[in-house]
Parts: sequence; structure tokens; C-alpha cells
Amino acid sequence: MFMMARLSGRKLLDHIFNAAYCYIPTDLLTEEQLERLDNFRYRFCQCKMCERTYPPALTKIIPDIAGHANQRAWEIRISKRLFYKFLLKEPFIPIALLDYIETALHEIIHILYPDFSEEETEAKTFEWLKKAEWVDDLKRFDEEARRQWKEGT
Repeated sequence: MFMMARLSGRKLLDHIFNAAYCYIPTDLLTEEQLERLDNFRYRFCQCKMCERTYPPALTKIIPDIAGHANQRAWEIRISKRLFYKFLLKEPFIPIALLDYIETALHEIIHILYPDFSEEETEAKTFEWLKKAEWVDDLKRFDEEARRQWKEGT
């Protein structure tokens, strides 16, 4: 069985947001959006929405309230209770990690496009996820990864 328990919650959250960032086509963003991208914050949340328990019939792997964004403050909040339940407790459900990357990207899009409806945000999220253009030059990527691996070991 795969275990995630060796990572702290905060470190894992950092990795998830870094992974989500890889899907953002920064060359297509405006200066204002790039500023938002460079300056948004994320943290765990324990508000009433995030703490609410939903009946199983209303949930997916992770309920829609896994995260929420404050577009004015450029802040993303991730439900601490659900994060720990799905990613740092046994049994670990591997697909939950991908679901949280999608959640992080979705909430980043709320910050980048504050006028988008929920449907537009959802569409943009899956547009970026499907493109997966974070490796534009596979050979260069491979060489850089090998160089970093050698330097780190």
C-alpha cells in the first residue's frame, strides 16, 4: 500500500501547487495575471464551509468544497480536514493527489480570471489540464532533469 505519511501537510500542499503551476501557460497571460500568479497565497482553511461534512451521495472522490479562492485578496484556501483525510491518512487514495492538483489549478484560475463563472473556470481548468504543455522540449527537459539529479545527489 502506498503511503504519503512521511511528508508534512504543508510540504505536500506546496508540491501540489507547484505541480498545478506547471499547467499554466504563462506566455498567454497578461501582465496583470502574471502579477496575480506571482503574488497569490494559499493556506489551509478551517472555515464552516471547509469543515462541513457532506453526505456521500453529494461527493465525488473529493467534494467540491475541497478549496475556495478569494479573488480580491488573491488567496486560496484548502480544506485542512479534507486534505488530511484524503492525502495523509490511511488508506491513501492515489487518484486524490491528481484531484488536488486539479483543485489547486481550478482555484488559481479563479485568481487569474476573477470575472469567470464557475462553468468558465471549470472549462479553463480542463483545457489547461488536457494540453499538459509543461514540457515543451522533451530533450531539454530530460537533460535539465539529469543535471539537477546529479547536482542533488
